[in-house]
Amino acid sequence: HAIANMTSVLANLDVVSMRYRYEMDTIARWLSFRSVPEALKDRINILYTYLNRRQCGMLDDALFSDLPPKLTYDFAALHMGLITKVPFFNPKLRSEAFLSNIANALIQRVYTPNSIILYQHEKQRELIIVKNGRANVYIKGNNTEVGCLTPGDFMGDYQLLFGTVNQVGVKSHDFTEVIVLTYARFKEVMEHPDDENFHFEIMAGNFRNSEDQGAMDTIHYSTKSLTKISLTVSSIKNTKRNKKLGDMIRNEGKLIVKGLRIYPNSKVHVARAIFTIVAAMYYSIICPVRIAYLIRQNNLQAPFNATYILDLILDGIFIIDMIFKAKVYAYVSFDNDGRNVIADRDSMTRHYVQSRSFKLDLFSVIPFDVISAFVGYESVARIPKIARVLQIPQAIWALRSSLDESMQVTVNETHVSILLMFLFSVLIIVWSSAGWNAIRIEESAYESVYWSLTTLTTVGYGDLTPANFRQTIYALFVGAFGAVFAAAIIANVTSFFHDVEISDDNIEHKINCIKCFMETHNSSFESIKKIQDYFNYIEREQDGLNEELLLNKSVPDNIKTNLLVHITQSMVLNCIFFAECDAGFLRRVMISLEQRFFGSQFIIINASRPADGMYFVKKGIVHIMQTSST
Repeated sequence: HAIANMTSVLANLDVVSMRYRYEMDTIARWLSFRSVPEALKDRINILYTYLNRRQCGMLDDALFSDLPPKLTYDFAALHMGLITKVPFFNPKLRSEAFLSNIANALIQRVYTPNSIILYQHEKQRELIIVKNGRANVYIKGNNTEVGCLTPGDFMGDYQLLFGTVNQVGVKSHDFTEVIVLTYARFKEVMEHPDDENFHFEIMAGNFRNSEDQGAMDTIHYSTKSLTKISLTVSSIKNTKRNKKLGDMIRNEGKLIVKGLRIYPNSKVHVARAIFTIVAAMYYSIICPVRIAYLIRQNNLQAPFNATYILDLILDGIFIIDMIFKAKVYAYVSFDNDGRNVIADRDSMTRHYVQSRSFKLDLFSVIPFDVISAFVGYESVARIPKIARVLQIPQAIWALRSSLDESMQVTVNETHVSILLMFLFSVLIIVWSSAGWNAIRIEESAYESVYWSLTTLTTVGYGDLTPANFRQTIYALFVGAFGAVFAAAIIANVTSFFHDVEISDDNIEHKINCIKCFMETHNSSFESIKKIQDYFNYIEREQDGLNEELLLNKSVPDNIKTNLLVHITQSMVLNCIFFAECDAGFLRRVMISLEQRFFGSQFIIINASRPADGMYFVKKGIVHIMQTSST
């Protein structure tokens, strides 16, 4: 009963991470299915890692969707201090009810480093207010930032009110949290019955001909800000520093990388990750086993022997790997609004030395065993090598990334978790059996492993029992740890198999529910067949992924926009109708497209009725039919 209860507790504690892992697996499958570029993949993975650390991977919409309206408004009131800094929303000019509605209409977004928040020369009509982090203001053609936004600063209020294009662009410097008031949300509030005094519909959705004091203040503030930015741009262009910077940028394409380089998409990284995992497991197993053997021999001061040769070979390879990390392995950096591969040796060395892995690598290659050669105990001196066990999770994630980037092999997070659980289970069994073998000289290594397995899994047949106080204390420790260990294993295995077998996302389950519903309401066989055809199409052609549901439910707005542009740009750009349109308009068209499914023999457009939109064929064949006139 105790183990069962503990298993239930651990499973419940892990339910959030399991759901997060499932959603990440689903997103990874879809990204692979859609052949999303590596740069965008990396941004999405970085964003979800950040969200997982901040709020267990749940999006804001999922966090607050179930709150009653009163609590939603109370939460929105936390942003009142930020929104009232905007001239148009000055509390001296606006009612408390209006400001409350505006605060409730705000959307929270998180931008990864060097992501574009506002696009210059595009009509986004979004007010952004920085909540955490920092954003840089940029102008196309100028290679230096012309301003920055820190928590409390805002941009886009003029464009929101007057419907003009963005005069400047805004790009995140690091992880930047912003609150956004979109035009659609703003329009809903402005058309609220309590705000009829604005006459927003009569003004055609902008304040160009309004004498509203808030609009006047916005014009004054925007003019002042743009003047300041203009002076900054002029100052930058006239400095010698900018001339040198321009020369550097113009010559950047002529940079020649000398010497050996191994790039992030090389298959070498797959082999390196596998070697790191195997070597770390070897160190973690051989060190305690060797010490247990020497304790049984009562000879901890045993001199150097042949088994150390492999240890020294591995040490040498790790030292070479450290040199390669500093001088040969190029790395990915997100700068200048893109995914850049850094191959400069000074940058590579600085990046590696400042990383966490450098400290662990340095500690692990310190030759404590050589130092101890003068006094003996070489085996004990190699215990610090076990620190390599901390590199196993990092190496497995690196292996997953390398397989995806160099070999286009997708490994989901569930498989990674299973592998981690298996490897660490092996290590726990080896460590506990080595300890038992060291204090039970009369038993063989096989019997020690048997005792470890039965104790850790809480089976405990009782055929191998402690014989003295020291053995009893050790058995109590392993038994207590074994209870938690067994419960954790069972909880994880249960979660892996149960994951979402019966859930709203399971297609077979959903088909059965819809079929049952339609049969209850006496729906026709043709209607049921059409629905089954739709779900069969998703299962067969989209790997069981409902693309529209995934984008709307599991992806933040700013990332969703980038993904929609990737999916639809080829169709829109190949359309003659849009040949002369500017980039901003084309971008709005791309993100406004919605996906529709038509089964066999469906009529998409009827010649006798006006079409309800413009259609792009993404997949399949459409026949154009002409009916005979009567």
